[in-house]
Amino acid sequence: MARTEFFDMFGIQSPSLPYSLKTCAGIMETTGRRAIGFQIESMDGQTSLPLPGLIECNEIPNDRSEIPSPSAVLRYPHLKSVAHLIPDIDPDAHILLLLGRDILRVQQDGNFLRFLWFRDNDPSKDIMEYCMKVHVFGNSPSPTVAIYGLRKAAHLEGKEQDSEVQQFVERDFYVDDGLKSLPTVEATVNLLKRTQNILARSKVF
Repeated sequence: MARTEFFDMFGIQSPSLPYSLKTCAGIMETTGRRAIGFQIESMDGQTSLPLPGLIECNEIPNDRSEIPSPSAVLRYPHLKSVAHLIPDIDPDAHILLLLGRDILRVQQDGNFLRFLWFRDNDPSKDIMEYCMKVHVFGNSPSPTVAIYGLRKAAHLEGKEQDSEVQQFVERDFYVDDGLKSLPTVEATVNLLKRTQNILARSKVF
């Protein structure tokens, strides 16, 4: 996704087309231009990555608090060796792009979720450095990852065409809490059990 400023900067005149934007708050219908053929490059010029198609969107977070800085990295002994590779935060730089999970190399390069623990989980052995291979509960993006996982699971199992379950997961969940009111207790329990059964096939429940 890219802000309007990005599209205007490059003079992109493609038509504005409708699309659905899914967030933790739900689904909103909006419109935006599309663009293809862009690449991003590291500041040292050593790495260049092609971007997937971009969609115009001004709902991109503008929060710099989670951007790593050299001073922040130096507080963690296991990251000190990469501190010189991280540039200072430019407060005047505009945040114009949101890189998603479809750019796998960006995620793979972010290999910083590490911790120290006993080898083979045995307190009698030496302490060694481990790297997380799954998402860590408690990270700031955790709510987004949680709801994405639920919606993805409902979509993958949607071949059975239970549209009521899909709508329940897509529109009536806040993070991992289902917020739904139905006319009767029986209907509510029935929907809940059908949802659990579908999500269980993806090992969510």
